[in-house]
Amino acid sequence: MADGSDRIVAPTRLIMAATTTNPSEGSGLQVPNGSTVYEDDTGDMYITKNKGANWKIKGDVASAKIKTITGSSSCAGLGAYTANDVISASTAASGTMTAFAAVAREDGGSGYITNARLSLGTTLITPRITALIFNAGTLFGGTTGDNTPNTSVAGTDQATYIGPIDFGALGNIGTGGNSEFLATPSTVGNLPMGFVCASDADDLYALLVTRDDVTIGTNVTTRVDLTVEQL
Repeated sequence: MADGSDRIVAPTRLIMAATTTNPSEGSGLQVPNGSTVYEDDTGDMYITKNKGANWKIKGDVASAKIKTITGSSSCAGLGAYTANDVISASTAASGTMTAFAAVAREDGGSGYITNARLSLGTTLITPRITALIFNAGTLFGGTTGDNTPNTSVAGTDQATYIGPIDFGALGNIGTGGNSEFLATPSTVGNLPMGFVCASDADDLYALLVTRDDVTIGTNVTTRVDLTVEQL
């Protein structure tokens, strides 16, 4: 049964850009329960039931949306990699995985990864690389240190594991461009891949693992672009 706190009284309707912080009561605007914010640059609409303390997307407003999210990192690359080594920015056992922010519409949101592009900031190398996708940025059983043998996916990380995106042998157009591969539903890669974000987050994370022996170089940029269909 609803109580007095659930009543909607003269809601405020705002039009704002997605980069603008949604208001809360006391920020100079009245934000009664039921107030809405429409993002004119994304087409999404949000509603609050606690005077702007939290905003949730209105699920009946926007249909599935295509979005590309970039995750950028680097490889420490202090030595040659052997097949199944981790590629990350830190040689520490708890190195940082590549993060993809706001992959879903909301915390706990879902969708499909439809395309994925991997680009390394160096030329004329052709390793196959796999991106292990998780919905949490911390692994409890697998190592994330650069140039260490991959131990993922451990049993303690199965609950946050989404799946592997396989990138075929990297290639170059010309002799000076980055080494890259585009995974689509018509190539190797295991796409499309469904995902569900953690209940308190809208992000995904990738752990890169080389499938071949390769020397990449020191602090070379690693970039992954995920194209997702948000549900």
